[in-house]
Amino acid sequence: MSEKSKEKKEVSTANKGKTLERKCSKCGSIISSKILKQCPICDTVLEDLPLDVIGVKKEEEKSYFIFTGKKLELSNKFILQKDQWKFREAINVFFNSLVLFLFAKIGIFTLFFILQGPSAGIDFPITIEAITLSQIPGAILIIYPLSYIYSKKHKISKLGLNYERKKLLIALLIGIIGAFMVYIMAELSIFINDFFVSMGWAIFSPPESIAEQYTVIKNSNLLYKILLLFLLMLDVFGTEITFRGVLHKGLITKLGSQLTQRIYIILIVSLIYSVLFLFFTFDIGLVIIYFLNNIILGLIFEISNRNLFSTISANGIYTFIIFIMILI
Repeated sequence: MSEKSKEKKEVSTANKGKTLERKCSKCGSIISSKILKQCPICDTVLEDLPLDVIGVKKEEEKSYFIFTGKKLELSNKFILQKDQWKFREAINVFFNSLVLFLFAKIGIFTLFFILQGPSAGIDFPITIEAITLSQIPGAILIIYPLSYIYSKKHKISKLGLNYERKKLLIALLIGIIGAFMVYIMAELSIFINDFFVSMGWAIFSPPESIAEQYTVIKNSNLLYKILLLFLLMLDVFGTEITFRGVLHKGLITKLGSQLTQRIYIILIVSLIYSVLFLFFTFDIGLVIIYFLNNIILGLIFEISNRNLFSTISANGIYTFIIFIMILI
């Protein structure tokens, strides 16, 4: 046996006698994980382990339990993974993205309020500048999830962005087919709204300002049309990353991936999106369209094995079709 082999064997033998246990200096809890830097009971910073103890195999580490104040849990539950969301992690990223969206909404509203004056009311002026600026909050939804992934040095596949050639082509094909499914569902939603309006429920009728907005967009110059389309595409990316890549995938890790559970998750994500849209617009007619469209997008996401390129392409193609129809 060589000297190097002897040294490795001696280190391995020495490590067997080492312990990963550390005692919290504040509450006295015994921590049996080399991953945790703070006590899970009182959040006190733990002392660092010796380097020779840190060299213990990962398989040994995974067998340890920690007491979180309610029950014993595996220590790896608290370790962030590079390619898969922890539920709390996903919820935090989703919430922070919405906070950024909300601040952008408030900032743009405040800007218009200052420029137009209090007498203008709470409605945006229907100008191409106002319409373009109103798309910015949705477009910046893309910022926080991507910055989080890159700051943590996690894999982009954690968001469902799978670049593997075969899977990418399949996702794009599913997305192209899915775009027409989304369009059909949108037409069905309009039919449902018209039915409710014919029954005397005027609350489901689309706002009159939409037709005026379409006219303004159609009559705007080419530069604004290109800028507006660019922001709409960013909105698609931001929405899909936030609601499908973060929230949907985060719920999967919490609720599971059985068929029934996946259906529940699709409905939950669609409902959350619709409620948020209603909160900002108070337009029930459009909420039905967005709710049903998100159900289709959720199904597309699951059919493509949660490859986000499928829903990005489906939502992007649908948005592009609607935009071209406005200009015609």
